[in-house]
Amino acid sequence: MSQKQAKTACSYLTVHIPKNAPDLKALTAGNELLLDSIRLVFHQMYRQLMKLWESGVEGKRQIRSGAWVSLCSEILGQLLGKNFYREVLDFMLEHKLIVQRMNGAGLKTFYPGRCLQFRVPRQHFAALQRGSLYKTESITNAALIKRVMKHLEKKRQEATEELNLKENKSLAKWIKMTQDLKPVAKLVEAQKALATSEEEMELIEHFAETHSDVGLDAFSVDDFGKRRYSHVTNLPSEYRSMYRFNGFENSPHVNIDIQNSQPFFAGMLMKNPKCIRTVIPEFMPISDLLQKHSDKPDTELFFDSVRNGDFYELISEKANLTLERSEIKQRCFKAIFYGKNRIYRGTENYTELLLVRNAFLDLFPHVFEMIQAIKRVDLVFMDDFYYSRKTGERLHKGAYKNLSCAMQRIESKMVWRVNDRLLKHLTIPFTNIHDSWWTPESNESEIRKQVEIVFRRFGVEPPQLKTTIL
Repeated sequence: MSQKQAKTACSYLTVHIPKNAPDLKALTAGNELLLDSIRLVFHQMYRQLMKLWESGVEGKRQIRSGAWVSLCSEILGQLLGKNFYREVLDFMLEHKLIVQRMNGAGLKTFYPGRCLQFRVPRQHFAALQRGSLYKTESITNAALIKRVMKHLEKKRQEATEELNLKENKSLAKWIKMTQDLKPVAKLVEAQKALATSEEEMELIEHFAETHSDVGLDAFSVDDFGKRRYSHVTNLPSEYRSMYRFNGFENSPHVNIDIQNSQPFFAGMLMKNPKCIRTVIPEFMPISDLLQKHSDKPDTELFFDSVRNGDFYELISEKANLTLERSEIKQRCFKAIFYGKNRIYRGTENYTELLLVRNAFLDLFPHVFEMIQAIKRVDLVFMDDFYYSRKTGERLHKGAYKNLSCAMQRIESKMVWRVNDRLLKHLTIPFTNIHDSWWTPESNESEIRKQVEIVFRRFGVEPPQLKTTIL
């Protein structure tokens, strides 16, 4: 991130720490990067609180009662890295430095601008009645930002090296096209007119400035799921309408995404395990586990349900739960696909998770058996992922990560096979956000055609695609 971009994200304000806040140096035990990163997160929160404090009696009343402030995931990703900022937030939540706002169902809720809301526990503040709120110790400055930026730049360079542009001409062409996807001035102004807060207006300006000229450091690939990232990967969907490819500023754009993507690719693995050898050969040790049940009726039913889009409704009805679809989806991922084989009593939403898992077991017994088996196999290449990012210690039964890794990798590889064909057949640009294609509307029919060709070549019914006009 350039100094100008960092200034946009941080506003270079100097703010001070609350009087009763814990000793951050002692808490982080000499981890300077973590200490600096926590200070930057606090900076984003406290500058909003200080504006409230200075606004008068009403602002002070809100702080005393525990005011919520918004943290934009995009800005935190720019400041601390797309993955690392989540670790920092988890550390702060675990040590009760901050509290996160949840909805009525106990789920994280995004607010305008792809923001999560947090507050500082009231006990951190002292002498509120006397109007004295902060210590004199500054928590952020330009030097601190530069230290974090230097670390982040190193991480980005390491990730960018994995792109292998010299060896992969298709990837180089895709990156060049993606760099040409930029905010358009008149569309930015239209989006500003819809902004509902000062923070949202600042975020729109941040995108307009930082995404007008994107360098190679905006592109990377992650080790776990082999997903490719760009400057628009984490862009909130409500702001995509501001962007157009060069030369297509006046053309409607669309987003074409695979419905039920992750469960669909899990179903593809279960129904057609032979594709493992061709698409994700590193997972060959689990191939035999899937062969014996791949032709069972409930395996067929599972694949049909995730392909047709009624999987979550089947689970909801069988479990007799009246939750929103998004809540059922979250429970399914935690109880079935991404979680450990056992749900421990005391886990958040324990009863609902158990109902969802039992419903899945009743509907798809052989699929459930395959999932459980995959999560028990220690894979040599996965060893680094069996360690906790928080403690650095090897996780007990860390192999539960196998399935999520396989799902993400097969998604990434299949999407890229479609891209390879598109790059040979299309002259109109496109880019991807994981399981979707972002392109001028005139490309839609060709993308749908190539998706069908690629999946049928593997003997698999192609996924359902959903088109959204941007």
